[in-house]
Amino acid sequence: MAELPTADEGLRMVLDVFKARKLQPGEGMLLNSQQGLRTSGILIGLKAGMERGLFKNGPNGFVMLTEAGSAEL
Repeated sequence: MAELPTADEGLRMVLDVFKARKLQPGEGMLLNSQQGLRTSGILIGLKAGMERGLFKNGPNGFVMLTEAGSAEL
C-alpha cells in the first residue's frame, strides 16, 4: 500500500505546480489529478498551504496564490 505524503511533501507538490505555471500572487488554477498529481497529495498540500496562508479559495473552485505563497516558490 502506498503511503500518504506528509503535509510538507504535499505542500511542496502543490507549490511546484504553481511554480511550473509561473503564477503570480492573486492568480490561480484548478488543481486535479489530471495534472499527474495524486489526489491525496493535492488535498494534503492544499490543506497545509491554506493553514499557512499560502493559498486561498478563489471563484469557481480555483486555488489562488497569495503573496506568502509566492515567497515560498
